[in-house]
Amino acid sequence: MTLRDHVIWGGAGAAALWPVMGGLWSAVFWAASVLIDVDHYIDYVYHTGMRDWSIRRMFVYHKELTRHWHAPAFLNVEAFHTAEFLAVLYAAAHVTGLAPLKAVFWGFIFHSALDVVFLARHGIIFRRAYSFTEYLLRKRAMESRGFSPEKLCFEVAGRVLEPQAPQAPGAPGACGCGRNES
Repeated sequence: MTLRDHVIWGGAGAAALWPVMGGLWSAVFWAASVLIDVDHYIDYVYHTGMRDWSIRRMFVYHKELTRHWHAPAFLNVEAFHTAEFLAVLYAAAHVTGLAPLKAVFWGFIFHSALDVVFLARHGIIFRRAYSFTEYLLRKRAMESRGFSPEKLCFEVAGRVLEPQAPQAPGAPGACGCGRNES
């Protein structure tokens, strides 16, 4: 989903919760349902080797990645969307009983649910790993077949950083499949 979609849907969810949560915690829910995607920015900075901190190019990078959703080497994990992160957040909210943590947790869950619906509608629900463990196991299996999800992400980030002339069909790397050449 786009940032705009999350802003709108998160706002609608927060408005619906206003009578139950009150204005302040509904606003926190809304902010959390949008800001969870800061992990996309962290991914971009990582995949550029920490050479680029541009928010604008981060959006270009993720738009470019959408062109590879069906590539054999595509597999995504978003740190704040994982079961492990959400479990820790839930435990912190539950143990402390703090309303802000509860609002953040439910904002993250709302956002994640919207993402699952979006991914399912695009037929790519299993192109995202929903836990770090799942990601590592699937990545290892992909690498044993000659595909590298990380290499694909680094290649796309490199193209965003250093736009090049289009490659001729059949040229090395022209497919964007992320297949290991070794």
